Amino acid sequence: DFRFTDVRQIFFEHFGGTKPDLLQLTHNYRSHAGVLRLAACVVELMYHFFGNSLDRLPPDLGLFNGPKPVVMDVTSTEELVLMLDGSKRETSRIEFGAHQVVIVRSEEAKKALPDEFGVDPDWVMTVQESKGLEFDDVLLYNFFSDSPAEDLWRIVSNYTEEDIKAYYADATVASSGVQKYDWESPLLNDTRHLDFDVNSHKILEVELKMLYTAITRARVNVFIAETDSELSRPMFNYFQRRAVVDVVNREGSLSSVRVFGAKDTIEDWKNRGEYYLEKAEGDRQNSCLRLAAKCFDKAGDTKRMNQTLAYLSFTEIENVDEKKMKTKQKLQFKEKLYSITEQLLEARDVGFLNKAAFCLLKTEEHDEYTARMFELYARLTYAKRISEDDSLMLPVTPTSHEKKYFQYAGQLFAKVHKSDGTFRLAVDCFRNYVSAGMYDEAADMINSGNLA
Repeated sequence: DFRFTDVRQIFFEHFGGTKPDLLQLTHNYRSHAGVLRLAACVVELMYHFFGNSLDRLPPDLGLFNGPKPVVMDVTSTEELVLMLDGSKRETSRIEFGAHQVVIVRSEEAKKALPDEFGVDPDWVMTVQESKGLEFDDVLLYNFFSDSPAEDLWRIVSNYTEEDIKAYYADATVASSGVQKYDWESPLLNDTRHLDFDVNSHKILEVELKMLYTAITRARVNVFIAETDSELSRPMFNYFQRRAVVDVVNREGSLSSVRVFGAKDTIEDWKNRGEYYLEKAEGDRQNSCLRLAAKCFDKAGDTKRMNQTLAYLSFTEIENVDEKKMKTKQKLQFKEKLYSITEQLLEARDVGFLNKAAFCLLKTEEHDEYTARMFELYARLTYAKRISEDDSLMLPVTPTSHEKKYFQYAGQLFAKVHKSDGTFRLAVDCFRNYVSAGMYDEAADMINSGNLA
């Protein structure tokens, strides 16, 4: 759990008893008010049932209005496809645009998607993979139907209109200027009531946070589709009572909206490809790289697509242990490493340079060239950071990331110097040790007489 109040307490204890003021930012510059109202309803449930695990902050305010999110009960994936794309479907697949995605709960849910769903698997992400990304349109599929909480979602019936009134009367919430809320009484098939117990229902704290993350990936449209109406009903009813969603039933369709299947320009696909490249890290690295390659392909940029695929190949072989390979396999693996290195270098992209160096390092050949690539990457990254931040005053200390690559370079130069012994390599080693902050190792270079 993360709370700003805990951070304030740390400052109080470690920085002379001073508690910093909290500046609360309430305007959301990514999503419109329609998406944010749905997200706020989820946050309200978190505060009500698990109030000790998060700060009470004012609701996010959108700068402009937008369409309400849409909820859909469907009996099959074919029905969902028809509802999304209507009778105008020209292919057996849903054609996703550059800024659209399907979000599912887990890798298991991703693999379980039937072929009839008709979506390119690379356009399907887990909630975890989607963190930190943003899309125009999000289709959240079977979040409640596949939930391990199963029918525990029925506890939402404990949250009443009186609780909402109390929530919006709170001084912190009211400070945002949001004091209006909706609570309607449509004719709905209610679910059986379930009394709330914080210990028995702890799983819902994680579930609500996941739901909030998934919803707030969207800038424009949110579609929530469920195949199990019994499991989704408690939350669907809650959203309808709060008047934050529109409902599309089996007789309706979204074909008039034509959200899916819309045509993007070449520039859209190129820009989105670069976006995914920039965001390719952590759990979502490979999925973002695959999406980037697809985007460049749709943009007709074969060269950039191949460079991205080379980056993807690098991530896939990064942890391969070639010691377990037979002689012929080792030769083939080494050829592949050289091929990937060449493609990454052809990109002339600083972000690819360190990957190319790691590939060359795994060949266990050309250590001096590899060291120079590590040093060049560290220097270019350092220079780029300084050039983009006018507030920095020289001299600027390298970051821990930059120091790491200076360290790699220094250690490789030291390795080559042991067998070569030339003064030039000693200077290279010393320079990188100093840049990495490895002053003891740099002093040893002086004391050993290698720089004399």
